[in-house]
Amino acid sequence: MSEVKRYEAESDPQDGPCSIWMEESAEGAYVTYSDYQKLVADADKSLNENLRLKEKIHAHELYIRALEVERKAFEKSSETIHNLVAENSALLKFIKDDCFVYTRDIGEPSDANDFKPETPVTEAAISDIKAQGVDDLVARRTAAARIAMEHNDKANSVALSGEAARAAMFADDLRAGRKG
Repeated sequence: MSEVKRYEAESDPQDGPCSIWMEESAEGAYVTYSDYQKLVADADKSLNENLRLKEKIHAHELYIRALEVERKAFEKSSETIHNLVAENSALLKFIKDDCFVYTRDIGEPSDANDFKPETPVTEAAISDIKAQGVDDLVARRTAAARIAMEHNDKANSVALSGEAARAAMFADDLRAGRKG
């Protein structure tokens, strides 16, 4: 908006209060009604834009908090997976190095490595836990794609959506036991 003109009421001392006119003055207490309406409209527009931006900031803050919760959950899941893998590795090493099996067919102890049990349920659980981590990535990429689209950043939105789709396929592969 252009500069608002301000006015001061002036009167002629000889004519008294009946002769009043408006004199332009930088410190004047009056403005024209049309300038006042423009000021109110500009203030309303600025206020609405400010509120819209505050809502976006709040939405982004909530998203960041949600990502932080997801990150902590992922770290805990990751730690659990690492502990399970280390424990299973130690057990398999123990079976291979220190365990022997006696059978009726063989009169002396045999290496237990050939007799170690298969663990399909454990392997499936570990695959599912890994897939859950990938599901979190899918959710993050999908949310980021939505935010990019809200900011009219179509290229990034498309790229993030593609990443989310590829990650979802990878999670499905993990659950199905497929590698790569």
